[in-house]
Amino acid sequence: MGFNDFEEVLEMIDSLGYSVESLELLIQTLNSASLIVSFDFAVSNSYDVLIKDCSFPCDASIDFIEIPNNAPTYGLNYTACIDGTDNATYVQPNLPNGSLPDNNYVVEVNGSITDINSDGSFDATLLNVEDVVTVTAFTYDLDSINSILTIANGLCPTLDVLFPDVQPCTPIADLIAGVNDGVPGLNNLQEALDFASSFGNNIESVEDAVDILNQLNEQIDILNSTVCFAASNSYQILITCVSCPYAEYVTGNGLSAGLYEADHHVESDATLMPNTTTTFHGGDYVDLQAGFTVPLNTQFTAKIAPCGASVEP
Repeated sequence: MGFNDFEEVLEMIDSLGYSVESLELLIQTLNSASLIVSFDFAVSNSYDVLIKDCSFPCDASIDFIEIPNNAPTYGLNYTACIDGTDNATYVQPNLPNGSLPDNNYVVEVNGSITDINSDGSFDATLLNVEDVVTVTAFTYDLDSINSILTIANGLCPTLDVLFPDVQPCTPIADLIAGVNDGVPGLNNLQEALDFASSFGNNIESVEDAVDILNQLNEQIDILNSTVCFAASNSYQILITCVSCPYAEYVTGNGLSAGLYEADHHVESDATLMPNTTTTFHGGDYVDLQAGFTVPLNTQFTAKIAPCGASVEP
């Protein structure tokens, strides 16, 4: 008997003819009822959630992309060694499968687009330890975008009047003429993104690309045209150090200064050399065993950190 949950309280209040359509009205009702019967209650702060339309224009779609098989891992991260030994591991065997004619992988490093290619590959030797590579697939229609480009060019210089802040006519004419690469028209995804950028901000990341292409579609609605595209999920790869042992056991009396590191752990019972600086980095833990000694005037740091992580001064 009695009330078993707050929903039943709301149903009782509603049955008495009081509105509970919003939290504000509910609070007013409970405060009014407290003049007759005491209700003990409190209300927290609130937060809003904006519901966005996450569909892509033209109902375009692209399949979920999987990270290649046998990709190495470190903890929860997929990794690639900075010496390039894992480069081939991350080459996708096939193009992305999208609903539109043209499909590519977009490669970002630390949130900035660095390459657009057909296999999701990247060269770790050109990167730094702790860089993050993100791979996303895109589907699009170059012929359709070129048609939009031609229509837009035919409306110049009127477009410069309609969009005085961005003045798109010169960039559009340059793309059609092939000023950027000597080949007329849009021939790849990068040029398509350059076209979209001509109507607004530069595109630095995949997130920028999606936002600005959607904004472009709103702007070119006057042309009765739409840039059709879709982007897939993404996967990320952490760039790690050159070959690093799984475990490192450090021993000896008068241990030389320097960095001792291992993918999983470092163990030591050593005595450090006086007046030196020594650092241990273990990916999972550092075990300082009985007998480990740090003499006076010696700087020693032990840290849970991946191989290749920078040494703090």
